[in-house]
Amino acid sequence: MDEWGLAPYIDDAVIVIGELIANAARHALQPRNQNETTTTAWLGLVRRHQAVICAVADPSPCLPEPRQPDQLSEGGRGLRIIEAMSSSWGYSPPQSSGKMVWARVSTPPQP
Repeated sequence: MDEWGLAPYIDDAVIVIGELIANAARHALQPRNQNETTTTAWLGLVRRHQAVICAVADPSPCLPEPRQPDQLSEGGRGLRIIEAMSSSWGYSPPQSSGKMVWARVSTPPQP
């Protein structure tokens, strides 16, 4: 992002990326059976006209769902944080290989 001249937006992107990765690690990267030792997720950043799209692909077909956690809950706020720190977020339709969850961090227009 620094090479794109977007250093002032790095903190927002880091928070969004951290939550996307944490959600994938918690909900999608758990081995499904005893024979499975590892699973993989992929992170990508794409610069668009007025945004950086942060996307994480994971192997789970389960859709992300925002929750309303209790005040004392230690988890369940990741998608709410992504919602607050990005201009929009969503996911690709699940396939047998999994899904992609993305968030759009708004930036000034590209020159």
